[in-house]
Amino acid sequence: MNTKYYFLKIIRSYILSEKIDSNDNIDWDEIFRLAQIHNITGILAAMNRKYSLGFPDKYVRQLDASMYSSVSMSVMWDKVYSEISSALASKKIKNIVVKGPVVKRYYPDPDLRTMGDIDLIINKKDMPLAIEVMKLLDFICEEGCVDEYKFMRKNICVELHEDLTSKDFGTGVNYKAEMQSLFDNVKNPDEYIQELTDEYNLIYLLLHAAQHLISEGCGVRQIMDIAVTLKNADIDYNFLWRELDKLKLTDFAHCIFYLCRRWFDVNIDDHIIDDEIYIALSNHILDGGVFGFAADRQNNLIMRESIYNGNKIHSLLKRIFPNKAEARSKVVWFRNKPSILLPIAWVYRWYDMCKKNPQRVKNYFKSLGNKTDNKISEEYKMLQAMGFYSEKVGKQ
Repeated sequence: MNTKYYFLKIIRSYILSEKIDSNDNIDWDEIFRLAQIHNITGILAAMNRKYSLGFPDKYVRQLDASMYSSVSMSVMWDKVYSEISSALASKKIKNIVVKGPVVKRYYPDPDLRTMGDIDLIINKKDMPLAIEVMKLLDFICEEGCVDEYKFMRKNICVELHEDLTSKDFGTGVNYKAEMQSLFDNVKNPDEYIQELTDEYNLIYLLLHAAQHLISEGCGVRQIMDIAVTLKNADIDYNFLWRELDKLKLTDFAHCIFYLCRRWFDVNIDDHIIDDEIYIALSNHILDGGVFGFAADRQNNLIMRESIYNGNKIHSLLKRIFPNKAEARSKVVWFRNKPSILLPIAWVYRWYDMCKKNPQRVKNYFKSLGNKTDNKISEEYKMLQAMGFYSEKVGKQ
């Protein structure tokens, strides 16, 4: 049996709470590696304990340690989320939680759904006060963050967002403008502590998966999040498809829902995608893991955009001299400053990048001499089939 297929079969059995047989003809080294890069070792530990899959002893202890760590971290994240959301609510700041704290309840074992941070959406007018609240909780705001305010307290990461995404996926849609009505699409467990509706939570998961797929890599866990949401949430699909069509994410949703059907037997959409695209997408996700393409991210983005724009230098210059909207998403102090300070923001950004990530700067200029190889071309073709790199977005 194909090792990747058996890896997905384990996850399918986990999601559906079904028995799975052990298999002696599996490359367990590869299964363990896949579990690591997709950040689901705790789940495989639980499945191995339940069904004696056949992991060699050298991996069983590591898997079990990961499972116990996942449970411990889950309890910690719950406490951190409660602390922050309550502190924000005490100042009458509405906050919408997304990703981990919401989606984990759809997992058979919620504590095994790993998290690397907490993401909260804050109304733009409340953001200055929210930042002060975070500082009072001993969080430090990091400079140079993209599209969010990122806070650290020891090893705890919390991100405050004003919107779901401001990325340009090459669909012609200004997502920052389209998603301004988020606070009109919430469920209200509390007047100030809120969640997106099931439909908008799923839209967020799709947007987040798209953002990762185009940049550093979209892992299996992100597809699992979507699959368990499709399986368990109470979704109005007529409304969902209308919103996805408005956001030009219908083709992408069809592809991801097709993966959910083929991989995990979660079936809500009869749309079939071309086998060539299915294989390319499956391999891209399985081979890359959550951040598997992070090292090549800038080169890949510039190469793809050079195909899209027909000019590699133009793609590079967009990064060196971002427009004011993009600069405000990248430079914290510039977010509420006059546009006339844009050149100073560029210089600040260059200095910050050279200081914190000189390799990234080298990769920018290295990409000028790189040729567009077959791998980049195939990725571009795959992304186009999913609805990306098709239209230019309007000026912001």
